[in-house]
Amino acid sequence: MFDLSTVGGMNRAVEWTRDLFESLNDGGVWIVPRSGTIVQVFKSERRVIITNGPFPDTSLGRVIKNMGWAVTEEDE
Repeated sequence: MFDLSTVGGMNRAVEWTRDLFESLNDGGVWIVPRSGTIVQVFKSERRVIITNGPFPDTSLGRVIKNMGWAVTEEDE
């Protein structure tokens, strides 16, 4: 979908993710359909908790960190 190895691709991924987060309530949850990853979004703190996988060094974590947000991982 987005080539994160390019500036343009990363920027589009950040924009898409930012728009998605804006649609959630503070503390709301996004479940990524393809992987079942659970992302709890704390907009007021610019922080997410990722549960059930891919953790911060993967593409999802990289995009969120590029947004300037903190990423915490949690195993269930």
